[in-house]
Amino acid sequence: MRLGGSIGFLGNRFDLANLRDRLTNAVKIFIRPLKAEVQNVSGRFATVFGINEIVLTRQRLEAAKLRVSLNGTKQPVEVIGDGLLIATPIGSTGYNRSAGGSLLPTDSSLLALTRLALHHACDWANAVVSDDTLIEITVIDPEHRPVRLETNMQELTDVRVVRIACVAQPVLTLLPEPREGRNP
Repeated sequence: MRLGGSIGFLGNRFDLANLRDRLTNAVKIFIRPLKAEVQNVSGRFATVFGINEIVLTRQRLEAAKLRVSLNGTKQPVEVIGDGLLIATPIGSTGYNRSAGGSLLPTDSSLLALTRLALHHACDWANAVVSDDTLIEITVIDPEHRPVRLETNMQELTDVRVVRIACVAQPVLTLLPEPREGRNP
């Protein structure tokens, strides 16, 4: 239960009244978070997780230049703009949706790849891929065009390469309250 701030999509209001009934009637959903293996320009490695999304954005006013490869494809796509957002089905309802990305069914095995303020010369189109896709993103010229990686809990700067995949097994089980007009 959320003790303060906004309740959000996954949170329940703090209310102990009828708690047993609320838990019994809650709809169980399984979440496969995103896992990112990140190497920065100094060669250091870090692992971060994202429940909603992982976002790569420019650190300065220079556009980010990203080379995106899906499952090791031999012809990666170049994305030029403010960045790229990789959203889980749960995350597709927030930042991803406001950035023009696809709204994914929360029980789907999909990921949304959504561009952020794309440069007009770039041929990238938003994409929806299977959640077993390995997404590899290489920052082109990271010293001149630095990029940071953000999740809802962490931020890493000066990214050189990131490999993003869903965690193999659901590691989080949440019991959101049913909400009118929402299909969890």
